[in-house]
Amino acid sequence: MTTLTILPPSSRVAVVDDDEEEAWTTSLLLEQAGFVPVQIVPTEAEITGTLTRIKQDCVAAVCDHRLNAGSKARFFGAELVYKTNKQLGLPAVLYTTFAGTDQSTSIRRWKAGIPCVVDKTDNDSTVLERALETTMAELQGHVPRVRRAHPAVVEVLAVRQDRETPAVEAIVPAWRMSTAVDIPLDLILSDLSVPPLELEGLWLTAEVNCHAEQSSDLFFKNFEIAPELPEEWKNGN
Repeated sequence: MTTLTILPPSSRVAVVDDDEEEAWTTSLLLEQAGFVPVQIVPTEAEITGTLTRIKQDCVAAVCDHRLNAGSKARFFGAELVYKTNKQLGLPAVLYTTFAGTDQSTSIRRWKAGIPCVVDKTDNDSTVLERALETTMAELQGHVPRVRRAHPAVVEVLAVRQDRETPAVEAIVPAWRMSTAVDIPLDLILSDLSVPPLELEGLWLTAEVNCHAEQSSDLFFKNFEIAPELPEEWKNGN
């Protein structure tokens, strides 16, 4: 088995936040965990500049989610965490007060590349330290069962374009037959060229971590139109 590498003490960890007071609090927690925090406020609208600063100055990152109140950012922290993990190969954790409200929408859009979302009410240095370790482990190939994606069918029940983040309500039979989940509309449309309203009633396939314990932990990727399904599948038999 591959030996797991962890972040050594005094590692430089980016703190990306548009709120100076919250960035200071996060930095204090990282210092308590033995790291060296490097505060970064996005000064450019696009994500590339912030990714470059993380790569140049740090070996890991802890990012706020809603970054556009006190900065020029036109992106969510979830996208930054996803791309730090997937493109830079550096462990990044999403640390937000909107963990509950945004999990099924603007966070789920990028959840496939976000092993850990931590609520800012968990202001404990060990929680952040463990989240960074868990993320680093996944980047090294140690993926827990609840984070492994499997092919699954997805039934679109309704399309909701009137929300802050347009979404579809869907059923994933391989996860829960009787529980609808929200999936960001643009996540589906990034894979499919289908008019949004025509999604309603369709069966799709996607890669889904069907062993997730909570709906907030579900992620979806690689959507396709499903082939014709047996009637017993559609009827839940």
